[in-house]
Amino acid sequence: MDAFDCLILILHCRGDANLGRIAIQKLVYLAGRKIPTLDIPPYKMQYYGPFSEKLGRTLERLISTSFVVEAMTPGGHNEAYGYALSGDGIYVARTLEAQPEFVPIKSFMAACQKTCGFDVAALSYASKILYLMDDRTYQQAVSDARESDWRLYGGDVEAGIDTLGELGLARR
Repeated sequence: MDAFDCLILILHCRGDANLGRIAIQKLVYLAGRKIPTLDIPPYKMQYYGPFSEKLGRTLERLISTSFVVEAMTPGGHNEAYGYALSGDGIYVARTLEAQPEFVPIKSFMAACQKTCGFDVAALSYASKILYLMDDRTYQQAVSDARESDWRLYGGDVEAGIDTLGELGLARR
């Protein structure tokens, strides 16, 4: 399943949660690591954790084609954005429910809701640690996370580890 369809299903399975850009980036990254049949775009390191420019463009394409509605909440110089499916997006999502990836995505999103309530900080901590684990052992990744430019501190690392554990993506 490509990123376009994955994004639609993630938004479809969000319940009433308000998901912003950073949370969506982290959810797709984590889902892609959990569900091997998801074809997610490449990610690189960024301040808030793994980031995919291509995924950002895919989200913009979903907005411009009216499958996703973007709501902006003014906040001085720090606006907040939230994303939801439009009527057309819901129609597409319902057709995608027949795909084999729907049940794992729905289960993944339910686990995220239960584990961290889609908290962007917890998702960022978890995705940062998982990203660091790509070519390191678990212990090296935890050590690197504490010493990285990402400025993950003890509590942050623990929150990330707990989230990864609950999602079945890492073990202590």
